[in-house]
Amino acid sequence: MSEKIKGSLRPELFAGGRYSLQAPGMRATVETVKKDQAPTRGGAAKPKVDQEQLLGALEKNDLVLMNQFEITIEADEHAGQKEGTTRAGGLKTRTALGEPAMILRSPKTREHMESAVLYTDESGEQRWIFPHEKTDKEFAFALPREKAKVAPEPGEETKTRGAITKGIRKVVQVVAWLLDDRIGAAAVRLAQKFEENKRPYGFVGLSDKGFTDEIAWKEIDGKRSLLLLHGTFSTGPDAFDGLAKSDLRDELLRGYGGRVFAFNHPSLHKTPVENIDYLLAHLPNEVKNLEVDIVTHSRGGLVGRALCARQGRLDGERRLTVNRAVFVAGPHAGTPLANPEHMVKLIDTYTNLLTSLPDNVVTIVLEAIVSVVKIIGGAVTGHLPGLVSMLPKGEFLSELDGKELGQTEIFAMGARYSPKDPRLLVRLGQQAMMLAMSKIFGEDSDLVVPTAGVYTTAANQGAFPIAETRRAVYEFDNNIHHLNFFMKDEVNRQLMDWLQPRPA
Repeated sequence: MSEKIKGSLRPELFAGGRYSLQAPGMRATVETVKKDQAPTRGGAAKPKVDQEQLLGALEKNDLVLMNQFEITIEADEHAGQKEGTTRAGGLKTRTALGEPAMILRSPKTREHMESAVLYTDESGEQRWIFPHEKTDKEFAFALPREKAKVAPEPGEETKTRGAITKGIRKVVQVVAWLLDDRIGAAAVRLAQKFEENKRPYGFVGLSDKGFTDEIAWKEIDGKRSLLLLHGTFSTGPDAFDGLAKSDLRDELLRGYGGRVFAFNHPSLHKTPVENIDYLLAHLPNEVKNLEVDIVTHSRGGLVGRALCARQGRLDGERRLTVNRAVFVAGPHAGTPLANPEHMVKLIDTYTNLLTSLPDNVVTIVLEAIVSVVKIIGGAVTGHLPGLVSMLPKGEFLSELDGKELGQTEIFAMGARYSPKDPRLLVRLGQQAMMLAMSKIFGEDSDLVVPTAGVYTTAANQGAFPIAETRRAVYEFDNNIHHLNFFMKDEVNRQLMDWLQPRPA
């Protein structure tokens, strides 16, 4: 059903009078899309998250899709005007990123109900938007009203930007959930419920058929093995999916005699040290001497450093040795996205990076993103220890920086994917996420962690900074960002060169 928005100063009702849009000076068409159908949008820009994946992630977290709309802006008399002029014309609200906004009001139908919007602009970029106002009867969301700028073709960065492709529309998907009073309002407890159900501790092995629950622990005892440690929102099989499907997998398995395994661990409600406490406490009894190389991704680098710091004799007869450690995209100097005030941008970043990942990986990461949407949208109190551990100059990192890594040879891999160069931002269509990340980081990053932070720490003592001969940093043209390292052949080949696995 298509309905017209005429640009009135007052909210204009649509969708049976249950929703309204307030957009002074803007004429648009709103199309209500059935909840079991994927929005069509028109044009070629592909949303980062498709409908089936979204509905699955919502269901796993006890959220529902309340309604969804496609908005086509036909004219906007305030487009390009200065803020003072637009305010005088009745346009007073701005988005969280400072853009002129239209106000969507959606109904609150139940007590303890919370809500959020997954917004997709004309370029396919997505962001999560939370209510800037709410009453006992409704939620109010500030949505961007300006048309997204679409990136030009390579080599055309200096040309004047034209109008977007005709027929492309914004997509607004309204989701909702009920706060569970039995859990209370603590972020840690909400994250704990999700991770204990969906991201429990455990070990998985890698074989020529992929990841499996079967691990030959007796073979691992006393023999050089490879341990994989995943990052935030992920699991071992998903973080290292690209490596497991790589042409180099069989060579890797032969090099370690099949002794390759991953450790699944909660990344939100537990700290890296707590993760390692669990790992060491739950190794099978037959493993008396654990000798490993490790490959880590993202926050898993902090888990890996905590493991290196525990080397030597453990309880009783057990002994731990970490020979080599390859830290991929590790937040050793932290990331500003771990700051609670940037948590929305953290999940926006992950959401927008999903489009380049396999469907199975998207499913796992999206489930975790939606769990954090639930935490943010409920305005719950308390910080998530797993994320706080990545705060730059925070207590956790400061303590970790003081720990020695023994005789472990360490290597680092990072990427520059958040350009500061204005010409590159133009090339990317001046996308809102890129601009926001550029402002937050103020330095090169892979969109989640600062590039320099993968090989340096705040203290730069002991094993840090990692020597240039033991680090690889990929440039923007390599098209490597925080989530797709192991999908790249050059990354997996570099891992093999550094690890130099030899069967025992």
